[in-house]
Amino acid sequence: MKNDNLFISYSREDLQQVEPFVKMIERRANVKCWIDWNGIESGEQVEDVIVSAIDSVDVVLFFISENSMNSTYAKMEVNYAYNIEKKVVPIVLDGGKLRGWFLFKFGSVDVIDINNQQQCDKLIRNLQAWCGTTISEENTIPNYQPSVPAPTKTYKVGDYYNDGIREGVVFEVTAD
Repeated sequence: MKNDNLFISYSREDLQQVEPFVKMIERRANVKCWIDWNGIESGEQVEDVIVSAIDSVDVVLFFISENSMNSTYAKMEVNYAYNIEKKVVPIVLDGGKLRGWFLFKFGSVDVIDINNQQQCDKLIRNLQAWCGTTISEENTIPNYQPSVPAPTKTYKVGDYYNDGIREGVVFEVTAD
């Protein structure tokens, strides 16, 4: 089996959002991710290392944000992966829509929204199937939870709630 199952394509400007999500994926899906913060040693030819890393993985996760959509390296990584017929999975970080070059090439691909727990759970199940991994005891820890703003209003059971990230009907009220 390969050392890494997934290649992570992202913009370094999004590292604070990407890093905890990548760690959650590794833990819950029981996979290993190649990412540039631990995949490139000083003095190495960056392009050669990235090409080799993409060649050796099963799946490329592309974290979509304004930053990554404007990143030359992210675009080259995703295009290279597509050209060698790797599975490319888009993951939206900041609620943005697909646009430009990515929409042109991947407009019909299912997109995962990092703020939607059901989509994140689906991604974990898909990664396990694609990479041939299984859930272990340590993978039962709580799911990834994006930062959610504190409610600005008081709610009661039965109220409709929509903060722009989560929406639904209130079924329990706590002191906090």
